[in-house]
Amino acid sequence: MTVYRRFKEVKCPEWDPSKLGNSYFTREIFKCSDYRLLPTASPIVVAKCCAIVSCCLERQRLCIVNVTPTRQLKSFTSEAAYEIVDKKLSKYVGSDFTMNSLKDDKDLIKEGICYLINDVTVLFASKAKRTKDRLVGGLSELVSDERYIYKDALGGFELRGPVTFIMNITAESYQKNKERMIGSTLLERTLTIYDSFSMQEAEEWTIKEERAKHTVFKYPTISYDDIETRIKEIPHHFLRLINIRAREFSHLSMRSFVGTQDIIKSLLRSHAALNQRKRVCFDDFYFLSLIKPYLVDPFNPTESRIIQLRGQGMGYTKICEEIKWPSTCRQQVKRIILKAKMRGILLT
Repeated sequence: MTVYRRFKEVKCPEWDPSKLGNSYFTREIFKCSDYRLLPTASPIVVAKCCAIVSCCLERQRLCIVNVTPTRQLKSFTSEAAYEIVDKKLSKYVGSDFTMNSLKDDKDLIKEGICYLINDVTVLFASKAKRTKDRLVGGLSELVSDERYIYKDALGGFELRGPVTFIMNITAESYQKNKERMIGSTLLERTLTIYDSFSMQEAEEWTIKEERAKHTVFKYPTISYDDIETRIKEIPHHFLRLINIRAREFSHLSMRSFVGTQDIIKSLLRSHAALNQRKRVCFDDFYFLSLIKPYLVDPFNPTESRIIQLRGQGMGYTKICEEIKWPSTCRQQVKRIILKAKMRGILLT
């Protein structure tokens, strides 16, 4: 049995092809991404392919926000997903657009489309506050309600249809704009994936980057006809497992429990569709376990750790001891827990 190993310092676990026996396309994408990019990029490429496929499925659908420091494979993984899945299901909108500019895509949106937003850092930096709020709110409406209506004194327009998106953003810009995105509920509806290079990965990528430009090792291609769009209802015996995963993922990712359930279901269903299956199976839960290490913000891991410990029933003083904070920080811990309750992360 072949086990594809990760670097020792990398947070991502090994992946085992035997646990993806019913997922041919996922196995092929992993093999190719391990060779062309980095092993830690492989789950991100598959997740982005799932987001593109998801626009063909019924709600809930999968959207992704990819947060990494600058120059760390965000664009490469999006380009890989664009190369793999039928191009009529996705559209690059670059790094500078408005909701008003999407009215030319009425027909695309009606059929179902995944927008690839290459650099939200540039997008937010180039827009006035009102334009940014309208963009974030409009995308949230399209994703959740399949509908966006705009009206002003000169007229208006309406967009209807299934929309997903893949949004790349630097870690610095994410920290600046996170509250705006949370306030509009956009982040509540997305799978946020965090990643950052270790020194060993950075050195490995320096060697691989030149090879990636000239490699003949191609990704598999997935046409629209390859995608199974008629996914059956998730079997009842899996729902208990989804609840367990949702509680854990909710604490790690700082998302509401209910919203995390929807994200997990959308990921499971889109992964099944990607691999031409009508039903969710254990392969999809295995892929879910490979995504778990990417849920914690590496630039602010303490909050999710506090929520985890509170979820285990620990008091404020005990939490301070566990995270090695002085007992005088009890009020700060209390504020973090209160914020988690307001967002539906901790349920009483």
